[in-house]
Amino acid sequence: MNSEKSFKKDSSQYNFVLSELKSDAAKNARYIIVIIHNPFLSCQCSHDAREFSTYHSIFSTYGVDLVLQAHNHNVQYYKVDSIIYQVSGAGGRSHYPLGPTPTPTFFQNDNLYGFSAIKLTDDDINGNFYSNNGKAVSGSDFSMNQKKGSSADSATLPRSPF
Repeated sequence: MNSEKSFKKDSSQYNFVLSELKSDAAKNARYIIVIIHNPFLSCQCSHDAREFSTYHSIFSTYGVDLVLQAHNHNVQYYKVDSIIYQVSGAGGRSHYPLGPTPTPTFFQNDNLYGFSAIKLTDDDINGNFYSNNGKAVSGSDFSMNQKKGSSADSATLPRSPF
């Protein structure tokens, strides 16, 4: 998704996302992962979250598994209605302090630099946050433990025109 263009309800981008989530390709996909720069769900820090209620309802309805977000220079993992929302912004610029945080948060960090590693298998999405020393940070691990779809093949959805 392009968070630099309008993505409010009934925008052309919202309609594109809804259409893709309803498509046969999405219905048959092993996992559905949404990627956006500005976060839907985040602590109150440098960049506020936008449009969570608008998109979470369709993400939940149409089986989105993981939402990868950025923009805030820290790390935050949330799990809402079995969807993982991940803010991964600890790549190398100064950190933004964590402000008031929505629940349920299961991991957050605003002082380590590093990256989030995500592994997709036939029946699970799992991952960790790794600091720059290459070690997984305690408490950052997650696992979806989902069985979805009937084959290990994933469908390729079209690239957003936005």
